[in-house]
Amino acid sequence: VLVASDWHIGSSFDNYFGKYNLEIAKQRLNKLLNKTIEYCEMNKINTLHLELLGDNISGGIHWSSKVESEEDCVTQSMILCEILEEFIGRLADKIPYVKVYSVVGNHSRVNMNKKDNQKGENFERLVPWYLKKRLSNVDNVEIMDKCNIDDGIISFRVINTNIIGVHGDLDKPNQIINDMIKMFKFVAEEYHMGHLHHHYEKEEHDIEILINGSLQGTDNYAKDIRKTGRPMQKLMIYDEDGKLCTYKIKL
Repeated sequence: VLVASDWHIGSSFDNYFGKYNLEIAKQRLNKLLNKTIEYCEMNKINTLHLELLGDNISGGIHWSSKVESEEDCVTQSMILCEILEEFIGRLADKIPYVKVYSVVGNHSRVNMNKKDNQKGENFERLVPWYLKKRLSNVDNVEIMDKCNIDDGIISFRVINTNIIGVHGDLDKPNQIINDMIKMFKFVAEEYHMGHLHHHYEKEEHDIEILINGSLQGTDNYAKDIRKTGRPMQKLMIYDEDGKLCTYKIKL
């Protein structure tokens, strides 16, 4: 399972903790691609599950995001779709089978004020629609849109491990297990989240909570609220007994 979240395509900044723009994003994604292929080949992986857990465009929900963005939200979405098409295609060249899952993030909502945002008004809803059209001729890629409970929750199975994925803006790490069990009357073995931009893994009663890092690192908004994090994404390897290991791919 490759967790791909918080790419913030379109964001641009240069501060004490790092620098980020579209060119740097593409360089880091190329490293992520190569490392994913390397680790999948090393572990003789047959199927790669790609989780797109939201905020993969910078969007415009903060004024600082709008000021620092290189492109408008529509252009960011177009660039993201093209990047993902190439990224998934190159994965499929090396890995026998690729399954793609997608949820929306909060940065990609249409309106800055979430109270004014109608349900479904989110630019990242375009992503699975676009990928399904453009990758329809790639036999070993499947866009798993039937695994969505709604736009913000996915549920899928990796061998014997049940996984629920969310972006994380509507959930808290210390509550997500109880909330999801009460909502769906179903216990998953793992809960995957983005949004918080840092590495975190915790086990409770043999149920795991995992939080992914971001592609951009520490932007000016994060710096101003005194939060930092190194650019990274996660790849997990599974067998019949569950998760074998987590690769923290530092970017």
